[in-house]
Amino acid sequence: MRKDSRGNYASTAKYNAMERDEFEAAMRSGLRDFDERLGSLKREAEALGPDALEEYHDSLDGLMESRREFAAEIERHDSMLAADWPGNREHVAEMYVELREDLDDSYEDVVDES
Repeated sequence: MRKDSRGNYASTAKYNAMERDEFEAAMRSGLRDFDERLGSLKREAEALGPDALEEYHDSLDGLMESRREFAAEIERHDSMLAADWPGNREHVAEMYVELREDLDDSYEDVVDES
């Protein structure tokens, strides 16, 4: 997924400038990246010990619910008529940013428990 020079993910404004094909590819790529980072979080929690692993499991249900909602929104967005999708683009981008922030928060919580 795209990051700026400070390691921050692309802003919703940047996503709003994308064409539909590019935007949808970015959102699907973001979902794959989320899955990879979630796997990395689990491995890190296992390596850090039982407290970190417990924190990981405590956050997992919420993360997976957010992931399901985002994946469903991508599918809904993909099926929109061409005239309708630009109005929904910002909502999808905001959902993605929130999903990433939730994962980042979980990383911090897991590391804090070690």
